[in-house]
Amino acid sequence: MLSASHLAIVCFSGLLCWALVSDALTFKIPNRIPIAIAALYPVWVMTNSPALDRLWIPIVIAAGVLAAGFVAFSLRLIGGGDAKLLAAVSLWAGPEWLVPLLLVTTLTGGLLAVAIMVAALARRRMAVGGGEELAPLIGAIAKSKLPYGIAIAAGGLFVAAGLWT
Repeated sequence: MLSASHLAIVCFSGLLCWALVSDALTFKIPNRIPIAIAALYPVWVMTNSPALDRLWIPIVIAAGVLAAGFVAFSLRLIGGGDAKLLAAVSLWAGPEWLVPLLLVTTLTGGLLAVAIMVAALARRRMAVGGGEELAPLIGAIAKSKLPYGIAIAAGGLFVAAGLWT
């Protein structure tokens, strides 16, 4: 039987999978997902009896990540849903898992970008025969949408696995 702590982690993971699928299919992460992730966090906290004098630290981290996410959103570097999802996941990561979260998210996002670029290049080569200059293609790919919620979810699932143990 799952403990309440493990059940909270399972729900957290399920919400991350929902965000991943939603962003992959629609390039949108519904607001209810990061809200649910943040709302679920107190359940996990109460079942793990952390030091109450340090409980404010993950909240400050998540607020900082949200502020940085809004700056990135205003510069059109990421979507608003990505900013909110990363902040909610950062709440769960806290100081212990924040760097691994960001590392896994960044690496997964980079791999995703390369995969999208290779797929676009393959489609282009098939369409025109492959003899064209690549600079315009790479420029077009750089401006295209990237479902970064997939990468954030991967980082969050890494955090969930770490919290499980």
